[in-house]
Amino acid sequence: MTAAEDRRGSTRAAGIVGMAILSSRILGLIREMVFAGLFGAGRNLDAFLMAFRLPNLLRDLFAEGALSTAFITTFSKKITVDGDASAWRLANKVATLTAVFMSAVTLLGIVFAPQLVDLLTWGSWSPDKTELTILLTRIMWPFMLLVSLAALVMGMLNAKHVFGPPAMASSYFNLGSIIGGVAIGWWLDPNFGARSLVGLAIGTLIGGAWQLAGQFPSLWRVGYKYHADFQWRDEGVRTVLTLMGPAVIADWNSYSSTGIKKRGGWKRGRVSRDSRSWDKARIFAHYSIGDWAGDVCLANYQRDLSARAI
Repeated sequence: MTAAEDRRGSTRAAGIVGMAILSSRILGLIREMVFAGLFGAGRNLDAFLMAFRLPNLLRDLFAEGALSTAFITTFSKKITVDGDASAWRLANKVATLTAVFMSAVTLLGIVFAPQLVDLLTWGSWSPDKTELTILLTRIMWPFMLLVSLAALVMGMLNAKHVFGPPAMASSYFNLGSIIGGVAIGWWLDPNFGARSLVGLAIGTLIGGAWQLAGQFPSLWRVGYKYHADFQWRDEGVRTVLTLMGPAVIADWNSYSSTGIKKRGGWKRGRVSRDSRSWDKARIFAHYSIGDWAGDVCLANYQRDLSARAI
């Protein structure tokens, strides 16, 4: 492939990914508008948003941040240097490790949900609101496992230069959470009171499962078949874990310099209002502009770098 053809391919891929991610962010805004329209900026929606905040933070720090970047870098190099068979073996090891570790994190999150909610709210919320938040937190913790595996699948597809379907995966999450959440919420409580928030929490899991499963057809087409592999004492696995460290620190610094400052507002029960003001402008710009170029460029850069090193 010539340099000009490579540039045209990268530009086309970036355009496809950009449109897919832009579609996802628009659906995300619609999701927030639907939820706000049904519940308003009140105590019920506050409970849901607070319950979603911890698994969503871990998603940003690990799944769609550090893990995705570290895995794409290592997996792309493995394809170029050692071939597809070796790369798929690495993928099985990392996928198995991720599933086991995130399952443990999920169980711990469910068990210690009361302590985590008290920590985030400074113990200042009313008992009934706190109890509702704990229930919703426990329901939504498995979202972390689903989205971590979805990020791995996205990394595999990007490394194989398949960009459109993984970029659309976030749209599947938003659609699943809107359709499933609203439908189940209405079934539980047609007046959309506190009980219907359980439906929104279950809808979040539906969206996470759709985000993962929606990428499977593309993954099968590039030749991947999962087999559990517990041989984690592997150079590739160590490389992925080593690369994750600096990325987690960088992402945490970005979060702590902005997100933690809002805790005073959370303590006073302004979670829903803060969610619609601070987060949306930052996230829309970050993911719609930065991510589509980053996904394509990282995979292409690692491929070229590994090819020159051979």
